[in-house]
Amino acid sequence: MQFTAADGNRRPIIRLGKVTQRHAEEIKRHVEELLYARSSGAAPKPSTADWVRDVPAGLRRRLERLGLVEPAERRQTPTLAEWLEAYIAGRKDVKPGTRINLEQAKGDALAFFKGSQRLDRVTAGDAERFRVWLKAERGLAEATVRRRCKRLRQFFAAAINDGLLSGRNPFAGVRCSDVANEARRRFVPREDIEKVIEAAPDAEWRAIFALARYAGLRTPSETLAVQWSDVDWQRGRLRVASPKTADSGKSAREVPLLPGWLKSFWRPLTAPSPVLFTWSPAPATAPSTFGPKRIGSSGGRVWSRGRRPSRHFGRALRAS
Repeated sequence: MQFTAADGNRRPIIRLGKVTQRHAEEIKRHVEELLYARSSGAAPKPSTADWVRDVPAGLRRRLERLGLVEPAERRQTPTLAEWLEAYIAGRKDVKPGTRINLEQAKGDALAFFKGSQRLDRVTAGDAERFRVWLKAERGLAEATVRRRCKRLRQFFAAAINDGLLSGRNPFAGVRCSDVANEARRRFVPREDIEKVIEAAPDAEWRAIFALARYAGLRTPSETLAVQWSDVDWQRGRLRVASPKTADSGKSAREVPLLPGWLKSFWRPLTAPSPVLFTWSPAPATAPSTFGPKRIGSSGGRVWSRGRRPSRHFGRALRAS
């Protein structure tokens, strides 16, 4: 789009790129209004003032260079560390497990990019090198690498939505789709689970492992949420509150109390509060740490990521 400047001597050009005819005509109308306001000393119409306020940053800068609008106050682009800290702190809506995942992604990002790097200086090439670093230097599995990159894409998308960045997300082209790690799939035999439960120190731990193995509960989030009021001995059912799927409309489900001996594990459990378990998921006593120790001491074969195979085994057992 070309127009005659206010001095009558220049004919500047505003290149719009690929836009529809309707969009081009809208820009032309507002530019004409800005030219008239500039030459007459009057304020532009409210509709044009609103358009200028919301115009994309690139076009805004071109209008400023041509003297059609006053320079806007620029927001200083934060460093990567500043933005990640502010973004995670502002996500009051996420569950504790999600917050841990966000913090893990932040830690890897700061270790690779350095926290002092400005957010707008991260390129698509940097994003791809970050992916390679996660796999080659950090030694993460492909599925974990993709989840980390997906979090970084989320961070940069939020910065774009907040007006801190313009242009393409540097992680837009990085492979982030979920992929299963087939090497970690294991069928845990009943004999191994029996040994683990037998080696558990008390009734509470036996019930924790039984619920994970035979009822398929997510541990610790679902297990620690079970209350005595959720247990229906007459029907042989257990109501399970599910924080992980609550946002998708599946806040709870019912599972059978299988096998019959599970009931005998619970009878010794007495609690002054409505919840069944008083265990606190400290790192030293978490099932992912404590479980393999018990498996090894019981003579069973230790499998990786013990909570997940047990949950998958529980679902397979109920389906069989």
